[in-house]
Amino acid sequence: MDTIIFGNETILTMMYMLCPKRVKEFDACSGCGQMKRFWNSIKREELRGAEMKPSVFNFVEQFDGGCVVCNTLYNSLVRLTDLEYEKLLGNRKCGRQLARKFLLNGLAVTKDIDERAAYAAWRERVRRNANYLSVNITTTLDCNARCRYCYEAGVRHEDFAKDKLEPLVKFIVKRKSTRPVKLNWFGGEPLMRPDVIDFVCRRLDEEGIEYQSYLITNGSLITKRMIERQFQKWHLTDVQITLDGTASNYEARKQYLDKRRGSFGRILDRIESSAAKVIVHIRLNIDNENANDILELLKVLQSRFAGNDKVTYYPAFLTGIDETFPEDRKVDYVRQMFELVNNPKKFGMGVRMYSTPRSLACMRNDPNSFSIDVNGRVYSCEHEVGRPERSVGTLTRLNRKKIAELAGVPLRAECSECVFLPKCMGGCSINLETDDSPCMIEKYIIQAYARLLID
Repeated sequence: MDTIIFGNETILTMMYMLCPKRVKEFDACSGCGQMKRFWNSIKREELRGAEMKPSVFNFVEQFDGGCVVCNTLYNSLVRLTDLEYEKLLGNRKCGRQLARKFLLNGLAVTKDIDERAAYAAWRERVRRNANYLSVNITTTLDCNARCRYCYEAGVRHEDFAKDKLEPLVKFIVKRKSTRPVKLNWFGGEPLMRPDVIDFVCRRLDEEGIEYQSYLITNGSLITKRMIERQFQKWHLTDVQITLDGTASNYEARKQYLDKRRGSFGRILDRIESSAAKVIVHIRLNIDNENANDILELLKVLQSRFAGNDKVTYYPAFLTGIDETFPEDRKVDYVRQMFELVNNPKKFGMGVRMYSTPRSLACMRNDPNSFSIDVNGRVYSCEHEVGRPERSVGTLTRLNRKKIAELAGVPLRAECSECVFLPKCMGGCSINLETDDSPCMIEKYIIQAYARLLID
């Protein structure tokens, strides 16, 4: 057994403690030290010679002579020989030492553990004790580009109303938690109205509110002055910048209104300058038309950013268009991306592989996350901004019943049984409504990485 990533001990502890016979002990647990003692006692008393069964969250990629196993709940990643895999499945007798390795990595659990029930119980506790606030703020619905795939097509282009700025600040102050507020600046193109960002950040500073900012932008309006002065004032930690291909393809797809040539080169310069201050996530928008060009783009990006740890790549398969990338080709395509980059960290593999299991799919089902449009209407999802009929209230009055209904949407049967549930939690519900694939990118990245390890 070749262990590449060890199972997450904290998650393992929680799953064992949330089975019926220990749930009272879990609820009474007062901290990490007590959790550690519980886990040590479980290891001593219950994993020694215990009857075991394979985890229901094992994703297995087989090859000639063995397999790679990734457990999506406990984050373990191992290579097994064919014989070891047969022992994991219970088809061959397993020695105590190997059995203990299986159990400590979560590849197997004791037979009394119902993992799906324990995971569901953990999700319920996380939701009940949630202590955070996340707010997407749409500074404007206007944009200096005209991307044909934009899901805001048909939405009226307006700027954030000045008389809604102070109510927005009060909305945040009223709902703040003990953890820093997460602000996500969104549009349209949010940097067409940096004054909105300036105002909100200044007022939150005056109110003594701790917060962090995340900016989603096409990057064209970032300036050196903004990077040097405003990024810090905005408490900015991360910037997401979208690229659609190499120079000619990028400019054709973006259709910037100023018609200036050379925008692709300027964007790369701004990515480099921004990465001196914050982490930059390059979102690679992929469809069936530009897929080959995105691979060429990766070569360009690697020539410039391969050694820059603050620049990462985020593959995003576009939805809601006719040229959607085929579902059955996604894993192999991501594998090609891995081969070109030759550094899993550039795709955020550390975060994806070590992450805590999801308790919610996304903000649409999260009663602590809100998206605000330019007129002070509140939405459960950024994809619905600018469409009043989809709102869940206003800055001064929320529809709690509607929010609760969205938070209580049950998992589809196929999702509840899926091995990738801990990384996806049912996926994007907006995509489900439009018959697009709802699955999160982790599903494809994990499979692609497993295939890469086989080679």
